[in-house]
Amino acid sequence: MVEEPWVLGHGDTAILIKGSTIKAEYYWWKREIETYQAIRDWLRNHGFESWKKYHMFYLHAVFKRRERLRHYYRTAVRFLAKTLHGTDSSHGKSTTCFTYMRFLRGGRD
Repeated sequence: MVEEPWVLGHGDTAILIKGSTIKAEYYWWKREIETYQAIRDWLRNHGFESWKKYHMFYLHAVFKRRERLRHYYRTAVRFLAKTLHGTDSSHGKSTTCFTYMRFLRGGRD
């Protein structure tokens, strides 16, 4: 499950990262991967040699999902670091905590 992270800055400042883009990307790739996997398995179970082509599509989709989500996460963290560095009165020398909402609430696992 993909959650929305919070950032707590100096002076009780909190910024919520909206994860709608990340969630949409994650679930789109999840569906794409499941489609390739289902086609690949059906072809393989019925003795068609073309299953290898769909296995390559499947592997490529897994790789693309990982890379695109990695890009989104890194971009979000870079944006927050620049934002918090610019708003901090001590010019970025304070401690900033990156966390998820479940750790603040003490809630669900």
